[in-house]
Amino acid sequence: MTCAIRSFQISLDELHNDATTLSMQGDYSSFIGASPRAPRVRFGHAKERPDLAQLIFLLTVAADGYVPITFRLADGNMPEDPTHIPTWEECRALAGREDFLYVADAKLCSRNAMAHIDKNHGRFLTVLPRTRAENGEFRRFIAIGELQERLSGPRCRLKDEKSVEAAAKAAI
Repeated sequence: MTCAIRSFQISLDELHNDATTLSMQGDYSSFIGASPRAPRVRFGHAKERPDLAQLIFLLTVAADGYVPITFRLADGNMPEDPTHIPTWEECRALAGREDFLYVADAKLCSRNAMAHIDKNHGRFLTVLPRTRAENGEFRRFIAIGELQERLSGPRCRLKDEKSVEAAAKAAI
């Protein structure tokens, strides 16, 4: 994979991750010859067809042309949030650095995943669920006009004026 990344000069500055379910029909409980490590078809939390068993397909693409960078299958009943740490680690190994931007949906917004990426000097962008206390705090900053000041504070990783302005506009 690293050879293809180098050969085609694929930028790994921004990597987008998402998961989807692959629904299955039939009986998979007695599948003979499967490796013990192979993902298992299981009933999970499918939104479209909860009556069908499934596998989880995890995919990470480069923002540079949406080229697939990492993928794997997981058991159909696997929650998505614990998949982000091993996926981020795989992306870090491929990129050979940790300062790429890892973009994912709200399932990334778990204490373990965000803390892991942060303590390893990584960067991430995710959707903050309204149930998180930080969401209310952030909305108060917008309402009273302190957002720009907070985004350019000492703890913020946005280092230039354009990034601060873009983040403020995206929040509103």
